[in-house]
Amino acid sequence: MLCSFLAGWSQEQISAIGLSLLLVWFTKRIWLKNKVQIWGWLLLASYVTGALFLFLAPGPRLRAQMPGLEAYNQLTFLAKIKKTLPEVLHFFIYQQSLFMLFVIVLSAILCYQISKKAHFVLFICVPIIPFILSIPFFSTAQISSFLTGSRLMTVVIGLFTALSIIGLNAFISWKEKNDFYFILALGFISINLIMIFTPSTFGGRVAFPGITFAICLIILLWSNIQFRAFHVPVVWILAICAFMNIIFVFREYQLNAKIHLERKQIMIQTKGQKNTVITLPLLRNKQYAGYEIRDYSWALQAYRDYYRIDHSVKILFQTE
Repeated sequence: MLCSFLAGWSQEQISAIGLSLLLVWFTKRIWLKNKVQIWGWLLLASYVTGALFLFLAPGPRLRAQMPGLEAYNQLTFLAKIKKTLPEVLHFFIYQQSLFMLFVIVLSAILCYQISKKAHFVLFICVPIIPFILSIPFFSTAQISSFLTGSRLMTVVIGLFTALSIIGLNAFISWKEKNDFYFILALGFISINLIMIFTPSTFGGRVAFPGITFAICLIILLWSNIQFRAFHVPVVWILAICAFMNIIFVFREYQLNAKIHLERKQIMIQTKGQKNTVITLPLLRNKQYAGYEIRDYSWALQAYRDYYRIDHSVKILFQTE
């Protein structure tokens, strides 16, 4: 009961998709004329209570009234969807590309295993398209720039990918008579797409709930693939890729750390000066630092406050 209440009260995405899945489960039980035990109704009531605590709280309403959202709030419903749909799908493909890749590849293989129809293997190409069009392989910025270049392309690729994941796992659930495949796929996709109806369409927090569903679905799919000869080489490939990626990420962190030290020395040397200009080096790859301070006014102000830089001092950044 406590877990159910906290799940409903936790986060908008989790609360909404959890309530949807619960309603689907209750509808199925009632449709099949299966009795729902009293504990089921109590858990639903506890979940709904938690959701009411979340959605009726003053915080979401106050955030919606922030000055930065005035232009968004004045748009019509269709205009809001037109703005947020490409942004959400861009974030889905860009932020969750590896999970998307594993889910579709494993789903396609399991569909082929069940049906023995070769056309299911063609779905393996779906998540590879953004990678092929965004070489070099490890540069996620290339994927981002490719998707940013065409909103229509982003919508087409994103929706086709989402529908492929749901369709493949709906087929598996139907053949295996196990709804869990479809539920996990629906959770993975829906938690991302529900952000279409909000002004904040991207950010690390948005991805986290969907990743949990993706991991569970990957484990379920992997455990039911019977091609044992397929398992060992895939594990080796993943281990090698993970090792290469660790080296790459560690190198980027080291290079960024050196730049942070350079900035620190510059700021300390300038401390106490007035009416001057400071030029700071840019990070080599800001994606491995969370953010670049010049991108956010509050971060730059925090930088000034921390090093006690006078307001008359102008902070510039080296051109890329």
